[in-house]
Amino acid sequence: METSRWMTSLLWTIAAHLAHLTVTLSWACVDGDRLTTTTSTGADTVDRLLPPAPGRVLITPLEIVFEASRGSGYYGDISLDDISIVDNSCRPDPFDCDFELGLCGWRQAYDDNFDWSRRSGSTPSTSTGPSADHTTGGGYYIYIETSSGSSGSVARVISPLVTTTSAKCVQFWYHMYGRDVNRLRVYIKTGSSLGNPVWTRTGTQGNQWRFGQVDIPAGTSFNIVFEARRGSGPFGDISLDDISIVDNSCSPGTFNCDFELGLCGWRQAHDDNFDWSRHSGSTPSDDTGPSADHTTGSGYYIYIETSSGSSGSVARVISPLVTTTSAKCVQFWYHMYGRDVNRLKVYIKTGSSLGNPVWTRTGTQGNQWRFGQVDIPAGTSFNIVFEASRGSGNYGDISLDDISIVDRVVTHDPFNCDFELGLCGWRQAHDDNFDWSRHSGSTPSDDTGPSADHTTGSKYYSQSQWSKAG
Repeated sequence: METSRWMTSLLWTIAAHLAHLTVTLSWACVDGDRLTTTTSTGADTVDRLLPPAPGRVLITPLEIVFEASRGSGYYGDISLDDISIVDNSCRPDPFDCDFELGLCGWRQAYDDNFDWSRRSGSTPSTSTGPSADHTTGGGYYIYIETSSGSSGSVARVISPLVTTTSAKCVQFWYHMYGRDVNRLRVYIKTGSSLGNPVWTRTGTQGNQWRFGQVDIPAGTSFNIVFEARRGSGPFGDISLDDISIVDNSCSPGTFNCDFELGLCGWRQAHDDNFDWSRHSGSTPSDDTGPSADHTTGSGYYIYIETSSGSSGSVARVISPLVTTTSAKCVQFWYHMYGRDVNRLKVYIKTGSSLGNPVWTRTGTQGNQWRFGQVDIPAGTSFNIVFEASRGSGNYGDISLDDISIVDRVVTHDPFNCDFELGLCGWRQAHDDNFDWSRHSGSTPSDDTGPSADHTTGSKYYSQSQWSKAG
């Protein structure tokens, strides 16, 4: 038995309206087989050390219980979505930092002119800075306040020292809006001096959060330094949020493709009627296609242009050959909007023929990006093929963005559950008064519950509904 102290974290999203949600963590210990229960109420994370004291031995599995209590009226629906469990505690990681709980170990430099500030909501000055953070729209970010100070002054924020044995990618979101915005730079500091910047943006970038990333070579001990420079006036706030580090380089891979730098190894088929196109911004035709890409709102995606061609013509795009030893899940975002939209299919091509589609959508799906996913069984050599069919008119553009492959089967993981395909192994308790319900869209009662799920805004979540109880 493991007798050392160990730590785990449970994360979830809560929509609570005038009612009460309790999360209970239960475990039993050797000292008298006593069941010890810990309860956390009104927070959105649980962070506990187990066993509860040194020397005690955990003898039962940890069980997470979500308990919702009905309030005094009908307007008290409570909902859950996107339950996951991750290694380590919920304490902020400097390279998984959304600034909700502080600076996560990042520190202000001493050799600059002024400091970054942590803030929630809009910055104090009008016509510059974000109106909200990037993470949730209601949380924190860091920024430079430029309503005072002199032109050319710089503020630097520095990460803890990190040593890599393999290539990494540092990713972040930045906001640079205002007529006086000067410059944001990123440095990989490997010694006593900053060296040369590896990433730079200058001038206003529009009133939106934008995505940035920087490659870190293998075998490097480094600090990441963000340096913001004040412009000539007070309307030059620069902000940062959601800094993270991921394995592998930032260069596009065959399945982690946002189409920013090309097709990432995907290729056009030769046995179809026309090709997919890579594009940024809205498609040329009105009343069809997206207004922007899914990744950042200002990048690239691929689509079929249906303003010419014949009804029923197909365009296919094919992945490189991939061989799996464990189950995988291919995930992607698609956009199908317009009165003439026909059909999008996904095939797992394991030989010379396409076989049968494993995923299909037909007709307009609304003017929004939607999420799709396909299971890949273990021990398979395959190509993924996306096939789009042209409809009977010009208003039938179909688009794809952010294709990725992950090491899991999407349908059965209880601790990576978005409720899109069921309860993922979660079960109703038998010693309570009524059950949670799986639902899509708004709950039946007005003035309570969410209007949509958390995951995509158009799929499923789990809810407790008071108007059916008591």
